[in-house]
Amino acid sequence: MLDEVARKLGNTRTVCRKHYVHPQILEAYECQDLAPYIQKKNRFLKTSPNGLDGVEKLLLRFLKDQVKNGAKSQKPTRKAQADSAVA
Repeated sequence: MLDEVARKLGNTRTVCRKHYVHPQILEAYECQDLAPYIQKKNRFLKTSPNGLDGVEKLLLRFLKDQVKNGAKSQKPTRKAQADSAVA
């Protein structure tokens, strides 16, 4: 995923990870939480030249579902888990 983002933005994976891609999106991708959305990506088509493209719609649906379900706000991130383990 980061390779594709880096290619589209003309940056390195490190720059994209640090400045462009939210850590929860990376975690959701790594934990396969995005998999159901990615499998249905053909349903998220661009509807107008000025609208969101399919991938942007997919991400927006995922984020709306996360807010609606409260799943991410209840689940600690890996960094938070690591920080609490060190403390």
